[in-house]
Amino acid sequence: MKAEELDERFDNGEEVLEFFDLSTIKRPGLETKKITLEFPEWMLDALDR
Repeated sequence: MKAEELDERFDNGEEVLEFFDLSTIKRPGLETKKITLEFPEWMLDALDR
C-alpha cells in the first residue's frame, strides 16, 4: 500500500493499525539514565511528606 492510500484511510477514520508490525514499535524518548543527586536533608524530609 502506498503512503497516500494509508493517509487517506487514516483521514477517513478507518483502522490502519493492521498495516503495521506492532512487535517492532518503539516509543522514542523513554530511555532512562541513572544519575546521582544530592539534596539537603530538609528538602528530602519535605519530599517524603
